[in-house]
Amino acid sequence: MNISKIVIGTAQMGFNYSITKNKLFSSKKKIKEIFTYAKKNKIKFLDTAMNYGDAQKKIGYFDKKKEFKVITKLSKIGNIPLTKLENVVKKKIFKTLKDLKRNSIDILLIHNFEDVYLNKGKLLSILHNFKKKKIIKIIGVSVYSPKEASYCIKQKEVNFLQIPFNILDQRWKNKDFLINLKKRKDVIIQVRSIFLKGLILNNYKLWPSSIKRSKQIVEKIEKLVIQLKRKNKIDLCLSYINSFKWINFITVGVDDVVQLKEIVKFRYAKKMFLSEKKTIYNHFKQLNDRVLIPTRWSN
Repeated sequence: MNISKIVIGTAQMGFNYSITKNKLFSSKKKIKEIFTYAKKNKIKFLDTAMNYGDAQKKIGYFDKKKEFKVITKLSKIGNIPLTKLENVVKKKIFKTLKDLKRNSIDILLIHNFEDVYLNKGKLLSILHNFKKKKIIKIIGVSVYSPKEASYCIKQKEVNFLQIPFNILDQRWKNKDFLINLKKRKDVIIQVRSIFLKGLILNNYKLWPSSIKRSKQIVEKIEKLVIQLKRKNKIDLCLSYINSFKWINFITVGVDDVVQLKEIVKFRYAKKMFLSEKKTIYNHFKQLNDRVLIPTRWSN
């Protein structure tokens, strides 16, 4: 994995995001350590959102020299009168520019998929106008499913997609998604949830109680580490993701610089053979949205 593929997720800077509810990343010392290490190791992207608490403001404070490119997300718009839509979007964008202390947004994603088609689909054209004014450089959408991704790929204004992707999530073998993606060579793919909010790396006892057979899932992951001759779960996850040529960026969420160093250590994780990817597929192909989508979890 090329180091330039790594994107540092900043959800932990704004609120308790991982299943361990670790607040360490929100401290100034931890953020400075992570940013300093990232710069030294030529990591160039940060991922954030308007609704990640004060994460955008912290990026503006700690990246005064604008050494990182920023991927941020437009908070939910919902169904509102068309006469108000442009003004609502404008306020959100200029608030973000103020928080980030920037004159333009490198990559702006629509965070709520429904906003793509609500309000007669006018949001994309409004964002395109901001792009023409060079306030936004790239427009994209954050999605949850192959069906949503396929819909977005067909929208000419969309040049960037963020999708959840990990060893447990085998939905992305979807033929419709892959065929549509092949037609759009100009669409950049960023993956998130590569450790599923830390679930994949943690003991099954930390998993939400709503997820059935969590012990068996964790045991399968641990057996795969041995069977596929990987050093640990991080190596397993990164080598799997690194095997998909259509993935351009990989988002990693960390609580401290120690975790980031561990991930960077496996940036050259050996790509998996097709037979190895099939083994993983056969282990986890039956998992449903109640496991794969964090918003479906409950304790």
